[in-house]
Amino acid sequence: MRSRVYYDSDYEGNLYPLWYTLEGSIDWEQPTFYFPVSTPFERVDSISFDDGIIGCSVLAQELIVHQNKPNQLGIDLEAVRSRISENIKPYNVERLIIQIANIEETLKVGKELFEWC
Repeated sequence: MRSRVYYDSDYEGNLYPLWYTLEGSIDWEQPTFYFPVSTPFERVDSISFDDGIIGCSVLAQELIVHQNKPNQLGIDLEAVRSRISENIKPYNVERLIIQIANIEETLKVGKELFEWC
């Protein structure tokens, strides 16, 4: 699974993190998927976002913190699967999209983790 952070720019040209994505094959048979939220991750301009990949958003309430898995974030795949299955077959999803603000709030981290260097 490949992690990427997509950035956008404000009217002054300052870059800010927008989305954290996980791209690749997802094992929907698992109830939860944990992944490390740490550098390095691929940094990409939001203009380069490939709309041809089937993806779905992960809502804030579908994010999980596990005290025995520091620096990792979990996704409640059962909740995501239940929410999207009426409109799309989960096995077709190749990208999970998480708002950076939701990661920052859930993990209690600041924007410095996602600064464009």
